[in-house]
Amino acid sequence: MLLYRDLGGIKNKEGKTIKPNMIVRGKSLYKINRKEIEQIRKYKLSKVIDLRTAVEADEKPNTIIDNIKYLHMPIFKEKTAGITHEKEENKLKMLKNMVSIENLYKLMVTDEYSIGQLKNIIHEIINSDTYPVLFHCTAGKDRTGVVAMLLLNILDVDEKIIMNNYLEINKTHKPKANLFYVLINILMWNKELAVKARSYYMVHESYLQTAIEAIKETYGTIDNYIKEALGVTDEMKQAFKNKVLA
Repeated sequence: MLLYRDLGGIKNKEGKTIKPNMIVRGKSLYKINRKEIEQIRKYKLSKVIDLRTAVEADEKPNTIIDNIKYLHMPIFKEKTAGITHEKEENKLKMLKNMVSIENLYKLMVTDEYSIGQLKNIIHEIINSDTYPVLFHCTAGKDRTGVVAMLLLNILDVDEKIIMNNYLEINKTHKPKANLFYVLINILMWNKELAVKARSYYMVHESYLQTAIEAIKETYGTIDNYIKEALGVTDEMKQAFKNKVLA
């Protein structure tokens, strides 16, 4: 299961490799089981960054593990159906009302509040004095995927490798997504809703590509966005690369 994934081992365009046990992405630590706790302890984490909304974090608090610093840095100010996962009295109603996930990815990298939070998150990770750092949302796919994309760009990783890393989460979520797709088709005869349900649990290349295109529309390149919107200087970028690349 790929619930917590070390970015270690990924090579950048210069042929350098991200060191193991430096940057870890994953799902929330809410009610994690013994195997998951063991997996997290093997990383010897120094810091956990929670990307969820305040409501999500309150409703499903992280399991606290000794000697780890926990930071709450929500990318969205409040509930955003389709990406955030606050409690829903009627999940089917939520699915029916869910707007395009592509639009939510665009919002994530263009909304003023979200940009400010992404800046804080990226600075917290790249300027950290101690590693490994784990960053997570609820399912470890959408908000986590965008932060991973930005970090890998800072480390000069090829865009195809970045996309493959993003899509890898489907190995974990595909069985659940397909189950909901089949159940809704059989029980409700509603293919449109079934497709929405499957999309809710999985990621698609078009989601992340929408965020990338939204960035390029305003800033021209991802590098310009990282410098201008996120305030990552060339010196900060090089210092981060020196710490995590081998």
